[in-house]
Amino acid sequence: VVGGAYPYNYTTIFLKTTDSGSNWFNLGPGTVNGLTSMQFLNDSIGYVVGAGGTILYTTDGGITFVNHTSSDIPNGYFLSQNYPNPFNPLTNIKFDIPKRSNVKISIYDILGKEISVLVNEELNPGIFEVNWDASNFPSGVYFYKIETEDYSESKKMVLLK
Repeated sequence: VVGGAYPYNYTTIFLKTTDSGSNWFNLGPGTVNGLTSMQFLNDSIGYVVGAGGTILYTTDGGITFVNHTSSDIPNGYFLSQNYPNPFNPLTNIKFDIPKRSNVKISIYDILGKEISVLVNEELNPGIFEVNWDASNFPSGVYFYKIETEDYSESKKMVLLK
């Protein structure tokens, strides 16, 4: 995975190759913050850090980066409404974790079938955001759900293509 920033609008993109650079795939938007360092422990687990305390990490090789937006310790668990909603094809989901917790954030179709897992790991307290790229899914109503040992909540979102 490679991160890069365009010099004038400071938008960061992430590219991934699985064939030594012959083909590259855009993994979607990264962050508007400048990035300073990237380290991968193996093909799947990696970290990216940058300005403003930005910490991005992945456990699936770069398809989903979870952005730790603040180390402030929230008063409780919270799942925000995705933004934008309706969306096409990218949306952002913000959530608060008040204590170290195993966190799972999943996407479900209208029939209740789990179609994607965005986060499934132990997180320290803080405020986070994760993007979902629904490019490979049809228009429709979807649900996203956060689950921890102490908290569970789901919300509805609409994909319009």
